[in-house]
Amino acid sequence: MRLITIILAFVMLASTHAMAKDTCGELLESFEEFYKSIAIIEAESVGDNSAPRAQLRTLRIIRLQNKQHIILRFATAHKCKLPASPGSYGDYYLAALKCRNKSVETGKYDSPECNRSNWKPIKK
Repeated sequence: MRLITIILAFVMLASTHAMAKDTCGELLESFEEFYKSIAIIEAESVGDNSAPRAQLRTLRIIRLQNKQHIILRFATAHKCKLPASPGSYGDYYLAALKCRNKSVETGKYDSPECNRSNWKPIKK
C-alpha cells in the first residue's frame, strides 16, 4: 500500500510539472502575440490623421496591455521562467509595416507577409 502511495505521489508530481511546463510555454507565446498585435495597430496608424481613430487605437492598445499584464501575473504565479529583457512591439513593427503595405496593395490580409507565425523579432 505504501508503495502504491509513493508511486501515485510521483506520478502526480510529474504530471503537475509537465502541465506547468506546457502552461508556461503557452503563456509566454501569447505574451509575444500581444507585441505582434500592438505592432499591427501601430502600423495601421501610418498616414492616418484622424483623432477619433487614434483614440480608438490607443484604447485597443491599452486593452491589450491589460491582458498582457494578466498573462504576466499568471506566468509568475506558475513560476515560469520569464525573458531576461522585456520585449516591445517595436521588435515586430517592420513585419507589421510589410503586412500593412502588402494588404494596401492587394486589398487582402492573407499574404505571406501577414502570417504572424513567420514574424521574427528584430535582433538588436
